[in-house]
Amino acid sequence: MKKFKYIFKQPKPLSLDEIKKYLSGRLNTSKKHLLEQKLNADPFAAEAFEAFEQNPELCQIDLKNPYIQFSNYIYKAMFFTAIIITGVIITYLLLQTDNQKSTTSTIDISNQTIQPNTPLTVVTDSVIENTQEIEPKEQINYKQTINNRPQTVIAKTPQQTTITIYQNNPKITDIEPIEKKEPEITVPANATISKSNVKFTYIHDLKVIDYSNIYTANIPVNKFTQLTGTPANLADKNENTKNEHEAITVYIPYEEFLKETLLDFKNGNYKSFLKNSNIILKHYPDDLNAYFYGGLSLYNLNRCENAIIYFDKCINAAYNTFYQEAMWYKALSLLRCNKQTEAEILLREIISQNGFYTDQARKKLNEIK
Repeated sequence: MKKFKYIFKQPKPLSLDEIKKYLSGRLNTSKKHLLEQKLNADPFAAEAFEAFEQNPELCQIDLKNPYIQFSNYIYKAMFFTAIIITGVIITYLLLQTDNQKSTTSTIDISNQTIQPNTPLTVVTDSVIENTQEIEPKEQINYKQTINNRPQTVIAKTPQQTTITIYQNNPKITDIEPIEKKEPEITVPANATISKSNVKFTYIHDLKVIDYSNIYTANIPVNKFTQLTGTPANLADKNENTKNEHEAITVYIPYEEFLKETLLDFKNGNYKSFLKNSNIILKHYPDDLNAYFYGGLSLYNLNRCENAIIYFDKCINAAYNTFYQEAMWYKALSLLRCNKQTEAEILLREIISQNGFYTDQARKKLNEIK
């Protein structure tokens, strides 16, 4: 029984000298087993031993007290291990960030809901009121707008499929493509078609994006109603009649309000149009109908700098319905702002795209040279 006397006794701590001898192969079999027993009994020592095994240079310093040397190197090994782990984590996070930055998602606008961006700073009503129109012959009026535009059609949607399931076989047995035919249109020989990637319609013969599926909330508008006094149209001109009015809020569907607003543009009431378009943009900050015809109105009011910003909104939007027109009218706005270099660059880009305004851009480019 004497030989089992120390069986449950804890082995002495692992020393640096033992590690050196083990790594150099100078331990006999029994001493190797003893060292391994110490490692099994002390996970802390096992982790440190692994660090020494991976970094043999840590064993090269010879101190008078090997045990203290070993203890110091345990902490050093832990320190270096922590640095390595931290470095790996930081590298991983940086790689993940780079991957997220380089990932580009495709925008599907076939069934999109409103996701308004930061609202663009619009021209305020007070600024609009203090502007002066340019000469009528220099304006881009209603008739010019509808006569100088490309024929627009809906772009083809990605190919869809339909699945046919037969009664005698519940599994999918056949996939057939759906053939979607483009509507037949008559296009002048010298025109280039513009393809819109979103549904559109016409109001007062002005092309507009159809937001009916996503602009479902009515627009609140302040109206004034007469309370007392003689109606203005019936009052005697010589009579000093004071009429009292009360402001009330009415809620108008988007399409109805847009129709009323575009009527101002059609009639050349550009200030009134811009004020009403500000109401639209307050509730629907990404409304391209308001931005495009607002850009034309600002051009006619000699606010070409603001017009350029509005046209840029249409050019850079996910919906491309006004893309060609906005490019052309931005070029005209740049010329009116005496930004000839920028205008020339944009005109050359229009020419390179070989769209509806190619010939007009080439002619304009020759005029300004």
